Amino acid sequence: MAPFDVTLRSLQLNVTPSSEVQSSNAGLGETTLFEKAGISPEYFADAGNKAHWDALATVLSEKLDIEVDSPRIQHYYLPVYLWIKQKLRDHSGSSSPLCVGLSAPQGCGKTTLVTAFEELFESEGLVCVSMSLDDFYLTRREQVALAEGHASNDLLQVRGNAGTHDVPLAMKLISEVKSGGGSGELRVPCYDKTAFEGKGDRHDESKWRTYDTAKVDIVLYEGWMQGFTSVEDDEGLDEIHSGIGEVNEILRGYDDMWALMDVWLVIQVKQLDCIYGWRLQAEKAMKEKFGQDKGMSDDEVKAFVDKYIPAYKAYLPQLYDSDKHVQNLGCGSKEDVFMFEVDSTRSPVG
Repeated sequence: MAPFDVTLRSLQLNVTPSSEVQSSNAGLGETTLFEKAGISPEYFADAGNKAHWDALATVLSEKLDIEVDSPRIQHYYLPVYLWIKQKLRDHSGSSSPLCVGLSAPQGCGKTTLVTAFEELFESEGLVCVSMSLDDFYLTRREQVALAEGHASNDLLQVRGNAGTHDVPLAMKLISEVKSGGGSGELRVPCYDKTAFEGKGDRHDESKWRTYDTAKVDIVLYEGWMQGFTSVEDDEGLDEIHSGIGEVNEILRGYDDMWALMDVWLVIQVKQLDCIYGWRLQAEKAMKEKFGQDKGMSDDEVKAFVDKYIPAYKAYLPQLYDSDKHVQNLGCGSKEDVFMFEVDSTRSPVG
C-alpha cells in the first residue's frame, strides 16, 4: 500500500490566486473543468444556453454576495452544477431522487459549494436535501463509550474518523428517501458542535430538519471522508499511525452507505498541508470577528488536524484512483464520478 504523501513545508498558505486571476467570462467552455463537465465552447453559442447560464450566475451572485462574473461562479460552481443537472436528467426515469456523494477535504469550501447548489436547484424549482456526514455523529454518550472502549487509540477519542458516526441511521434515512413514491416525512438530524464545551452532541429531534420524501429531487451527501474505503493490504498502516488499523476495520462498515450514492463529486488536493493552512485561516477569521481569545492557537490547530491526517494518507490514494471508483464507490461507471483538483486558494486546477 502506498500512502498519500504529505509534506508539511509550512502551516502558512501561498494565497496567490491561480484560476482566480483569469478573466472570468473569457474562455468559457475551454478549461479542464468544462471538459470534464461535458460543456464545450459551442454550448455558449446558443443564445438560450447563454441566457440560462447568465441567469444562474445572477442567482449565485445575489445569494453568495460575490461578483456575477467572478471565476468562482463562472469557472467552478456553474460547470459542476450543470454536470449534476445532466446526471439528474439521465436519472429522470427513476422514481427515486438522485443521490450525490460529495467528498472534499476539510476546509476546501464544501459548505459554500453545497449552498451554491441548494440555491441553484431552488431557483429551478427543484427540491434538494443536503446532508453532511457530520449530521450523523454519535451522541455524546455514544462517543464517550467509543473512546473508553478504544482508550489507547487517540484517533477515536474525538469525533471525525470512521467509527464516530451513526452509519445505520444515515443508511436508514438515505434508503427512505431513495425508496420514492408515496408521502413520508424525512427527518435529518442536526449536530451541535458547541455542546459539552466543544466536544459536541446530537441536537434534540425537535431541531431536526424535515422534508416530504415524495417531493425530493436530489440529495447531496457531503463529508471530508466520503468515499473512503478500507485498504485490503494493511501491512503499512502502522507506519502511518498505530491506531489506523482499528479505523480501517471499522471503515468496512461504511461501504454499503457509499453504495447508496448514484454519482460522486470528488475534490482532490495534492498536498495535505493545505488543510492545515485552511484551518489556520478559519481560526484567524474567527479571532478577528470574535476576539483574540477565541479559537485555537497555531499549535492547537496542528494538533487538531493531526487527528485526521492518518486517514487522508491511508485512503486518498484509492479514492483518487479512477480505476477503483466503480468497485469502491458502487457507481455504475467511471463517468458517474466527477473528480477534479483544487489548489491552495480552493480554485480548480487546469
